Amino acid sequence: MITLIMLAVMMLAAITLLRSADTTNLIAGNMALRQMATQSGDDGTEKAIAFLETNNGTNILWTSDPSNGYSATSQDPGPGQSWSQWWTSVAVPRGVVVMGQNSAGYTSSYTIDRLCQNAVDPLAPNSNCSKSSYQVTTGSDQTAGSQGLNTVSQVYYRITTRIDGPRNTVSYIQTVVSL
Repeated sequence: MITLIMLAVMMLAAITLLRSADTTNLIAGNMALRQMATQSGDDGTEKAIAFLETNNGTNILWTSDPSNGYSATSQDPGPGQSWSQWWTSVAVPRGVVVMGQNSAGYTSSYTIDRLCQNAVDPLAPNSNCSKSSYQVTTGSDQTAGSQGLNTVSQVYYRITTRIDGPRNTVSYIQTVVSL
């Protein structure tokens, strides 16, 4: 009788161990999918940065350009609104660039928000842009006190990248760039 009880206890322990190993494998697989999604999102972020660098210093960045996923003003999620809800209700209507599916089965899409409240020249006083707290000199060899240095302020841009992948994997990456 004792042997049968011990055999039943050992069988339950073996079943529990097998279920634990299966759960561990599922968790590791999900973590690998999320990691790959994050790495796949770098392509979208790099393409968005290339758009900003190409058009930096021009008035193209003063107004929104939905075909390039660019908005001259920013809009954050509302209270209680998830990034997924924000993506479908705000980002998609304003313009999103969808990149093709990569070899691993992930599709990246991105949108760019200039962190300003008004769609005007970011250096204008009424633009209400988030700018760097320091000034970058563009060059001047004047003596101190005779003339101020020529300076420009850097403006911040937020790139939000959404990655859709296998097994309903959805991941978001945000990058803030100053130009």
